[in-house]
Amino acid sequence: TGEGEVAISGIRIIGDREEGKKKASLEQTEVKAILSINGLGVFKKGKLTAWLEGSEAKGTLWVQNKIDQTIVNIDTENMEASVAVHINYSKTDINVELQEGIPVFHVHIQEEGKVNETRGFVDFSSADEIMKLEEQLAKHTKEEVIQSIQAAQRLKSDIFGFGNELKRLRPKEWEAVKEQWDSLFAQGKLDIRVEAYIRGTGMRLKPYMNKDQFN
Repeated sequence: TGEGEVAISGIRIIGDREEGKKKASLEQTEVKAILSINGLGVFKKGKLTAWLEGSEAKGTLWVQNKIDQTIVNIDTENMEASVAVHINYSKTDINVELQEGIPVFHVHIQEEGKVNETRGFVDFSSADEIMKLEEQLAKHTKEEVIQSIQAAQRLKSDIFGFGNELKRLRPKEWEAVKEQWDSLFAQGKLDIRVEAYIRGTGMRLKPYMNKDQFN
């Protein structure tokens, strides 16, 4: 309810749909069909208009403050996606204002997590190394958020509730723009700020192998 559109988790049937309906399928070790929750269906005026997958779907959940726990793979200086961070806390605040008739979307995300795994050499006892990882984590989250909002802007579908937030905070301004909100939303400017903190490693501070062995 309210202003804007909706995005709903997608469910796909993988395998033989007809065989999966049969009771006998449940009695087998390997079932003939399974349900897979994947992606977000974007609706506009009650009709499915597009699917968001991967980073665009995950970025949408960041903005909607629906991330409870997740794993983020971030880069180090020598290897891509070499450190896995388990995010166990995330909070998103949004604010909307009009500047010369154009909306500006302010998104502030705070996230915390711990390192679960690494495929490269990282000295987790070094505060500088932890700071670098936090910067990479913030950068990764920001990129996903930007991708998701830009994808929704291309579809002219405000699935984030920005219109609702403008209506709540500045009702008079909302009344002046609500009839053109779809096109104004598509033109909106982004102000994304992410604060990322790594609170622990959940592992040894230094890998068993030295840096030269990883290379």
